[in-house]
Amino acid sequence: MKQRGLERKRMLEFLEEMRQLKSDDRQAHEILDSIESVLMEKTYGLVFEQHREVLWEQLKTQRPILKVIEERSFCCQKGERWNLLVEGDNLCSLKALELEYAEQVDAIYVDFPYNTEAEGFPYRDKYIDKNDQFRHSKWLSFVSIRIQAALKLLKPEGCMMMSINENELFVLKLLCDEIFGESQYLTTLTVKVRHEDRILKGDKDFHEVTEFLLFYRKSPAFKASRRRRENTGFQGYMFQIKELTDQPKIEWMDGKEVRIFPPGQYQVERIGACAEGLKKISVRGSLKEGNSSGRFYMKYLEPRRKTEAGCLYKVPGMGADGLGFRYFRIPEERERRINGDYFQGVPRNHTEVSYIPYPNFVDFQEAFNHVGKEGGVEFRNGKKPCAFLRHCLSLAGISEKKDALVLDFFAGSGSTGEAVMQLNAADGGTRRFILCTSNENEICSSVAYPRLRNVAQGYHYIQNRREVNVTGIPFNLKYCRAECENDSDRHFSIPEI
Repeated sequence: MKQRGLERKRMLEFLEEMRQLKSDDRQAHEILDSIESVLMEKTYGLVFEQHREVLWEQLKTQRPILKVIEERSFCCQKGERWNLLVEGDNLCSLKALELEYAEQVDAIYVDFPYNTEAEGFPYRDKYIDKNDQFRHSKWLSFVSIRIQAALKLLKPEGCMMMSINENELFVLKLLCDEIFGESQYLTTLTVKVRHEDRILKGDKDFHEVTEFLLFYRKSPAFKASRRRRENTGFQGYMFQIKELTDQPKIEWMDGKEVRIFPPGQYQVERIGACAEGLKKISVRGSLKEGNSSGRFYMKYLEPRRKTEAGCLYKVPGMGADGLGFRYFRIPEERERRINGDYFQGVPRNHTEVSYIPYPNFVDFQEAFNHVGKEGGVEFRNGKKPCAFLRHCLSLAGISEKKDALVLDFFAGSGSTGEAVMQLNAADGGTRRFILCTSNENEICSSVAYPRLRNVAQGYHYIQNRREVNVTGIPFNLKYCRAECENDSDRHFSIPEI
């Protein structure tokens, strides 16, 4: 790496010499500036060959518009707002939506093409020929320009979630670090999608059991959602301590009058879990320095472990449980334990509900295994289960935001739309969606659109020889087609939702 730096320095010095020799040659200076620009390109991070699509060049001179296809639109709730299904290249769709919906979207979910060799379903996963030496850079260019376009639609407090498999996971992570900024990365969710013994291709060296979800926020204004945990019980608060003497030994520690009870002068009894019980906590690991009780034990009691084994200490003025004191205990030698304990009561700020972080691993194997007929349409090997998508929307905080707007610009069969409507049906919300998908192999007109119509009207299907009836969730849909308009003076409008 040092050698490369020296070589670059010599080349830059040579370029400066050439500038002096060609001081009056404007064209030569332009060429030398271009060479210097290439030399000074970054050497750390993701470097890939940029590839301009035909549509990108077209959008430089033409205006993207959305045309409403009235015969495919439907209204099930008069007076309510609209959802959008946009047919066409999603880059054109995103550029058109930017005119009306810049920074209006609360969350984006997208299931990118995995850039594998898989074929055989309507939304082909094989965008680049496997022998193309620029296969990965073309995929990155394709994805990069769409992420940047979608980011303009996202609110500052919004987030974006991207499904991907290991084929492009690592380069996509580097790409998103550059686009969003490394500090906006939240997590990579590992998603179990099939059973370890459900082998799809026996000729592969490794069986793919999991996929991944990259999770980014647009800015620190986004606050990560947490899962709710009920605290109605008092699990763990099952001990009580009886002092068997009213004249214990007293010592001063940390400015506190500490009462010391040797073995035989106290009893630790197990009772049923209750609000009056004490919880025994082992002083180990990060707790040794992580709170005031751990620090007190390590500083004042740990040095007494061999000389005062089995002693109980009653320390006043500690704890947030309202007791006014905290019990500490050094284990007896026969217990063969190194770490001591302290006993705390139920905190005064105890509530019936607490909120804890979501894990970065989820098991949706069963949902993926039975996703085939969701929505009442056939769509093999590419459909995401609604249960998984609802979980993603929960991570994004959409479960709590009843009027949220959700975007999916690789909508495929329309699963995200159904998941959004299911959230509304569960809590009476008015969330809306914008779905964008191409019509390759008629996926928009013959899969996504019929599915959304089924969701609004209700549908049924056969699962394991049993009929499953799905109740309709009424909503309004505008079916649009994204196009490029040559006449920039022609009046047009983006459908309001």
